[in-house]
Amino acid sequence: MFPHVGGEQSNQQSEPKKEQGVFGQQAQTHHQSQPKPQSGPVFLDNFINIGFSKTQSADNYITDSAAGGTALSAGIKTYNGAVGVDVNKEPVKTIVEEAEEKGFATGLVSTSAVTHATPASFIAHQESRNMYEEIAADFLKTDIDVFIGGGIDHFSKRQDGRND
Repeated sequence: MFPHVGGEQSNQQSEPKKEQGVFGQQAQTHHQSQPKPQSGPVFLDNFINIGFSKTQSADNYITDSAAGGTALSAGIKTYNGAVGVDVNKEPVKTIVEEAEEKGFATGLVSTSAVTHATPASFIAHQESRNMYEEIAADFLKTDIDVFIGGGIDHFSKRQDGRND
């Protein structure tokens, strides 16, 4: 996947076998104009295609991570606080669900709780980012192969006693 990581850089291009996506909510776009602490190119320079997305929410130019995450995961704008739903609070299909339908293995890794707004927007469909137990239940309704992150209490110490 990354030809020069851990070895010699190769000039040979090979055809990708599967679609792959990497999402970074706080990715920097000015990296090439900034001084580089190491010698040689920045790894991002190796990407053939680079895209941009407009992630402001449907109701405000200043977005929160729920609406921004939903814009990244589903390609639609929604209101601040919404996780995987449109402005009418209807569920929208995410890239993870699209991949599952096509038979791809899917996963989600987060340094925060998986039930927090940004990671949850790839799996869950809730009208409020604060519905942590409902978001956790949505994870268990999917065919996702693996999810790694914090937030176990939203699965195991539920106020509703379900402890899925």
